[in-house]
Amino acid sequence: MTLRLRDVSKRFQTRAGEVKVLDGVSLEVPQGRMTVVVGPSGSGKTTLLRCVAGLEELDGGSVEVAGRDVTSLDPGERDVAMVFQDYALYPHLSVRANIAFGLRARKVARDQIDAKVEQAASMVGLDAQLDRSPDRLSGGERQRVALARALVRRPAAFLLDEPLSNLDAELRTQTRSQIRSLQRSLDTTTIYVTHDQVEAMTMGDSVAVLRAGRVEQVGPPMELYERPSTAFVAGFLGSPPMNLFPSRLLGRDGDQLCGVRPERVDLVATDDARLHGEIAAVEPIGGEVIVHVRVGDCTLLVRRDLRGVGHLDGTVGLGFGDDDLHRFSASSGQRLP
Repeated sequence: MTLRLRDVSKRFQTRAGEVKVLDGVSLEVPQGRMTVVVGPSGSGKTTLLRCVAGLEELDGGSVEVAGRDVTSLDPGERDVAMVFQDYALYPHLSVRANIAFGLRARKVARDQIDAKVEQAASMVGLDAQLDRSPDRLSGGERQRVALARALVRRPAAFLLDEPLSNLDAELRTQTRSQIRSLQRSLDTTTIYVTHDQVEAMTMGDSVAVLRAGRVEQVGPPMELYERPSTAFVAGFLGSPPMNLFPSRLLGRDGDQLCGVRPERVDLVATDDARLHGEIAAVEPIGGEVIVHVRVGDCTLLVRRDLRGVGHLDGTVGLGFGDDDLHRFSASSGQRLP
């Protein structure tokens, strides 16, 4: 069931005056697909989810779920389920009761509740924890309880607000895979919010980059990575991010920024180099190394296989092809042809 946001706007009043948190956000998530909304802190990601869920009133625009305009409906009438960053579990209730809470509020028959709860718990691997209290669970298990509570309703759409941010790195990777697999098997339309661009690139059928309440770019993950529409998207997606530097370093005039991905830069003999710089730092990361090269007043990063890099020191040459070069307006940040 398709989820559509049309020109969604939201303002808050603060002591300093009115702040526009969302500024004409339009987004379409097709049936069964997952769109990941990614952006820095303060970009409006959580507010966007709360507007879809009905927890915040819109100042403009509309929200449609399965072809139905739900903009003026209460949260319980929208047929969406939201998973919060802090789990929002009831500490005095068992896992079973937490999962069943929404069904009981809707006065679903007891025998149906029991069957639905056991099915949802099985989906997320909580069969053996149903009679435990939340304080006896790990962070990953608590997150799965929150997921099961959303799953048990079988809503038209899932809304996930940074569900992995409270987990350690190993558990984040494991749970990320579980969530993606579960979403695909259920074929449920999903908006997943995160500040982690690795999560965005690995989980989303599409990625929407949000900046200061506006969508910078939306599309398949690799499309955003390989052809970013703005300098902000280029610098935000990727680990490490794209190198951005003024075109004058390449001897070009004009109001332009040039960009090249660290993995597309080679360390070459100075005679063959497009740029020359001084080694500033070398960071081994497993089987790879990130080389920081100071070029004028910019630092460019080079990502190379550790086995192919010897001792690095002093002046080096940097090589890359014209096909690897991206160009952006220095004033607007927009991609140039």
